[in-house]
Amino acid sequence: MRSVTNSTAYARGARPRQPNPALTDRERQVLALIAEGHPNVKIGLELHLSEHTVKSHVRRIMRKLHARSRTHVVTIAYRRGYLSTQVSDSAMTGTRRDPVERP
Repeated sequence: MRSVTNSTAYARGARPRQPNPALTDRERQVLALIAEGHPNVKIGLELHLSEHTVKSHVRRIMRKLHARSRTHVVTIAYRRGYLSTQVSDSAMTGTRRDPVERP
């Protein structure tokens, strides 16, 4: 018996999603900096890229992971193992401040 959902999806031109699409090394670097909360300009400075190039990498990452926003891309990346919960160097040195004051 034929699956209706598969035949319908293929009829519309949809492709099945890859479980973990390959990200380039540069896309992984950009993804890690997105996860740290850096804006495109800062990512460009860190990686010696133009802001336009960073935006291109962000778009490709979002497309590959089928994400709707930067927050969504980070969530997906953690779930799929592209990112670990390891504390970054900037978090260890205190260069980023937590906007919420804690008692």
